[in-house]
Amino acid sequence: MNRSHRALVALAVGLALLAVGLTAVAQTQAVTETKPKWIPPVRGIADIQMLPAKAVADFKTNTVTTTLTVKNVSLGPIAGLSVEEYWYNRAGENVPGGDRFRSKKLIQPGEIVTITLTTQKDKDMYQSRFVFKHANGDCKPKQVKAF
Repeated sequence: MNRSHRALVALAVGLALLAVGLTAVAQTQAVTETKPKWIPPVRGIADIQMLPAKAVADFKTNTVTTTLTVKNVSLGPIAGLSVEEYWYNRAGENVPGGDRFRSKKLIQPGEIVTITLTTQKDKDMYQSRFVFKHANGDCKPKQVKAF
């Protein structure tokens, strides 16, 4: 009689442990399925779209602030997107000034980023140009009217 009680208790404990184990496995599978898939960053040329740049001169501080809006249209994220601004005079000669920006995070496909560049104003500044690069290559910007 004593052995049959022990067997029933052992069977009940075993079934309880089995139920707890199955619940834990189901929860880890649910967590694994909701975890986003990692996509490697773009290597080589990355495609981006940009809206027309907006440059605003502040005469009190004697600076020019340029705002760019950029969208990643590549298939993968862009690592370390950087933008360099160069200013030119009417004759096409380089004018001292310009600013740099580098993103510290990945820019996911379809993500829109606003970049602000600030430089000291010079009387000869006429036109600015931008050079886009990223950690694994160059960027091919395409100017669009809207995203």
